[in-house]
Amino acid sequence: MRRTSTMTKAFLEGGLCLLLVFAFACPAEAQTEFLGPSEYLCFDASTTTATNAAACVGKDSPFKDVDFSGGYFHFEDFEDGLLNTPGVTALGNPEFLSVVGPNPLTDSVDEDDGSIDGSGAGGHELFTGQPPAVEFTFDAGVLGHLPTHVGIVWTDGQPGETITFEAFDEAGTSLGTVTGNHADGTTFGTTAEDRFYGVIHGGGISKIRISDPFFQSGIEVDHLQYGLVPISVTNALCAEENVEVAVLTDDFDASTVDTQTLTFAGASPDECELKDVDGDADLDLVCEFSTENFSFTDAITEATLTGQTTDGTPITGSDTVRFIRDCDVED
Repeated sequence: MRRTSTMTKAFLEGGLCLLLVFAFACPAEAQTEFLGPSEYLCFDASTTTATNAAACVGKDSPFKDVDFSGGYFHFEDFEDGLLNTPGVTALGNPEFLSVVGPNPLTDSVDEDDGSIDGSGAGGHELFTGQPPAVEFTFDAGVLGHLPTHVGIVWTDGQPGETITFEAFDEAGTSLGTVTGNHADGTTFGTTAEDRFYGVIHGGGISKIRISDPFFQSGIEVDHLQYGLVPISVTNALCAEENVEVAVLTDDFDASTVDTQTLTFAGASPDECELKDVDGDADLDLVCEFSTENFSFTDAITEATLTGQTTDGTPITGSDTVRFIRDCDVED
C-alpha cells in the first residue's frame, strides 16, 4: 500500500522553502518550543484552592489548558516530602539533593501553603547545590512514551547569576537552552522572583536540566510537570505500507533534486518520478520508500528527508512521526 498525506514545510540548507507531502501534519520548524521564564505563583489560577487566587492570574502554568487526555500528565509539588511521580528521576549533588521545608529558608511555590501571599516558606521544594544544578530524567519504559511537555519552576538561587534551562531529545541530544536572571537577593522564601521554564517537543523529552554557574551556591525548584500529548494518527507510519514522499515544485524546482542522493528515515527510495501531485500544473518529485528499510523502530521520533540538488546544494526536511510495527494495534 502507498500513503500520501498532508503537506508540511521544510527548508533547504540555504534558506529556500520546499514542501514535502507525506504522513505528517506539523511544520518542522515548530517541533521544539521553549517557554519562559515566566512569572509563576500557582499551577492554575482558575482552580487553585489557595486564598488570594486573583494574585495568580497570568502567573500560572502554560500547561494548565493543554489537553493531555489522550496521553498522560504528572504533577509533582513535593508537598508529601518526596519526589514520587512515576517515570522521573532527579540527579544532583547527592550530598545536598533533597526535598526540604517548611522552614524560613524554604522557597516553595506560593500557593503550596494555602495562601498566595508573597511567601513560600510554608511549603516544600527540591534543593541541591555545589554545583547548583538539577537534572530530571524521564523513563519511557515506565511512562510508555517520553513526555512531549515538561516544565519546572525555579524558586531561588544565587542573585546576579544567569539561570540556564536546557532540554534533551529522545536520543539525549540538546534541544537548546533558555536563560533568565531574576533572583531577588534574599533566601527567605520570597515568591515574586519565581519563574516557570518549560519545553514542548513532539519527538519526546528524555531530560531537562536547570542550573546557574556559581558553584558554591544552591538552587531551589518546585512544581515539576510533565505530560504526553499523543501525535495525531495522521502522523503514523505503518510498517506494512510503503510511503510516498513528494517534494513540491513551488519556489523550488523539484526536478533539480538528485534522486541518487535522497534518503528518508535512513532509507533510499525504491523509485522516483516527476508528476503533478498538488494540482498546480508543475511537476513535483515523488519517491516511494519501503518502511522495512527505515532506521527506527516502534517510537515517536523524527523522520528526515535529506539529499542534494544536481548542483550539490543540500536539502533537508524533518517532522515528527510515530512508526508502528503492528498496524492492527492501537495504543
